[in-house]
Amino acid sequence: MILDLKLYIIADHNTLSNIFKIIGDGSNYNAKIEFVNEENPEGTASALKLLKGIVKTTFLAVQCDLIIDHVNLLDLWQHHLQGKNVSTLLVSSSVFPQGSGKIYGAIKMHGNKVLSYVERQLPNNIETSIYFGGVFVAEPELLAYNGKSLEFEVFPQLAKRGYLGGILTCEDHLHIHTHQDLINVRKRLKEI
Repeated sequence: MILDLKLYIIADHNTLSNIFKIIGDGSNYNAKIEFVNEENPEGTASALKLLKGIVKTTFLAVQCDLIIDHVNLLDLWQHHLQGKNVSTLLVSSSVFPQGSGKIYGAIKMHGNKVLSYVERQLPNNIETSIYFGGVFVAEPELLAYNGKSLEFEVFPQLAKRGYLGGILTCEDHLHIHTHQDLINVRKRLKEI
């Protein structure tokens, strides 16, 4: 099966150079990779907006600090197309996001609709046990929403308007935020 993949990697110049050294232009993976220089990083929404006018169809976005090896991306994609949302998030019940004493991407859902999205919620205010998994499918109109941050501005806005969907997974995935996370990921990659 030959895939006609077009990948965009958005990052600062040094990160893009390092990634290019590892994967090249994508031809070894039957993909076309375009490296997009984020000269002034302002947030996740600002980074994606660099693709406004370039991406004209439904797209998949994966945050750069993830290892996902058992997540069914096709299921997420199909669920999004059926749900008629601006964006559909992969929602995880298997990972308790850890960070600086705050919970990242806390989500309340009813059925497949995301009712609320709260980034960096304090642990004593937790009202949910499901979290954003760092992967989503979206329509190009997502790039027109106001805000520099998907997590702090755009996703909460979409949830309030009823345009944010979610699909729940119990599949494990790893976020890389600390040196210990990197050690754990290296162990996991050796198992794969």
